[in-house]
Amino acid sequence: MKDTTLCHLQPTHRAECTLFGSGPYQLGFTHLPHDSGDIAALFPDRGVIELNQTHSAIIREAVPDNNGLEGDGLIARDARTIPVIRTADCIPLFFWHEAAPFFGILHIGWRGFVAAIQRRLLERVRLEGLDPRDLRFLIGPGICAAH
Repeated sequence: MKDTTLCHLQPTHRAECTLFGSGPYQLGFTHLPHDSGDIAALFPDRGVIELNQTHSAIIREAVPDNNGLEGDGLIARDARTIPVIRTADCIPLFFWHEAAPFFGILHIGWRGFVAAIQRRLLERVRLEGLDPRDLRFLIGPGICAAH
């Protein structure tokens, strides 16, 4: 994702969702109760991959064979892929690598945090031979104690 710094871009707001990014990669979120079919209909030329979230530290590849498996993190390498997670009181953590096609999203709640899902992501980056210093993050919205 060279030449793309998502956190400095103005988001693109659509009625259905908010997208960050330009060029080949976009990361997005929605506050609406869409299911995977709705999201796929919004982006018919992209592959939607979603996990059965279990508040774990399991990170999976965002490929069709893993759609619906248990886990709380998705790593994608194809810009046509849309990794999807759902959050309420947990936090979506979007990530991308500045020098390689490596991006995705983590579903982080207290159980996943204690199980070190964030550390597992860094391990995956190192296993790929990528420099963790080139990893970028965007913390998505979550509810607070008042909501």
